[in-house]
Amino acid sequence: MGNVYEKYGVNKYLSGMGLAVDADYHGFNAGQRILECRRPLCERLGVQVTATVFTAPASQHIASKIGFEPLAELEYATYEDNGQKPFASAPGKAIVMGLKF
Repeated sequence: MGNVYEKYGVNKYLSGMGLAVDADYHGFNAGQRILECRRPLCERLGVQVTATVFTAPASQHIASKIGFEPLAELEYATYEDNGQKPFASAPGKAIVMGLKF
């Protein structure tokens, strides 16, 4: 799903394992601020690209808002595992999104 190396012509990139904000902090732009921290971290590490799989509409929106672009998508309802569709009734999709600085 989405070859970050080929897309951006790099041999390394920073990825994350999720973006979650406690409900008590919704509305304070915490998710956006967390993602924005990737730029100075990448600069410090000498990394030009960041990419992550975003699985919720809120995180997809935030990522898009700060410049991430979609690289690949998977509708949950179409996902198959050994011929079974365990998420057949699940709405939404997972999106691999990347950003080059």
